[in-house]
Amino acid sequence: MEDVPDWVRAALADAPVRDDVALEVDGVPLSTWTWAGAPGAPRLVLVHGGGAHNGWWSWTAPFLAPAFEVVALELSGHGRSGRRPGAYRFGTWADEALAAAGAGPAVLVGHSMGGVVVGIAAARAGAARIPAVVLVDAPLERPVAGAIGHGPRRMAGSRPAPTREELLARFRLLPDQPALHPALERHAAEEGVVAHPEGFAWRFDPTVFDTAEVDRPARVDDRLATYAGRVGGVVAEHSEVLPAAHRGRLESLCAPEDAS
Repeated sequence: MEDVPDWVRAALADAPVRDDVALEVDGVPLSTWTWAGAPGAPRLVLVHGGGAHNGWWSWTAPFLAPAFEVVALELSGHGRSGRRPGAYRFGTWADEALAAAGAGPAVLVGHSMGGVVVGIAAARAGAARIPAVVLVDAPLERPVAGAIGHGPRRMAGSRPAPTREELLARFRLLPDQPALHPALERHAAEEGVVAHPEGFAWRFDPTVFDTAEVDRPARVDDRLATYAGRVGGVVAEHSEVLPAAHRGRLESLCAPEDAS
């Protein structure tokens, strides 16, 4: 990799321990990547966004260890995790996040759709098991048809390609935006490719958004309203995922109880 910043090169070189079979929820094996923490370090569970995979954390997770035992989870229907033959549900994905957290205490971090998942999981488990949850550029409300990142728009790009190179050339971020560095975008794309009878395809199940919206909460902040743990938020400066009109609601969740 030429002209790659040292921090990117170092992060991508810090390979995690990959395990595609050790964790299972309702009969479906779930893939995890783990970056070891110092002895006794608390667990930090990272949950990717819709249609994504653990490779999206490759340039973040190494900097969180060894302060934490970092576990990146691939939700069912994504990455190398198994697929569910019936339907996908946000509630089931929340169960998967809690399975990765173990008995706790553990911190949950979710990006985009994964932020919805960890919000549900934290509210369900409570602060004793999940003392903190972080929503990273996560939508607080259900997306409307045609919105940025809406399921049908994402699925339009899921068709197979005859060659690996052709599929990689089709890779786009949603919403469309420049990557921090081409090496990061290339890594995310390459980790998401799998062989397919028609050539090559992305690793996520194309049906994943067909049924998952059934139990998606109308407002994630309502689910977290009675959660007693700490809530953190990370929002991109020009985010189209969390509209400016919703950011005050996220700030309210993140405000400590004793704030004046």
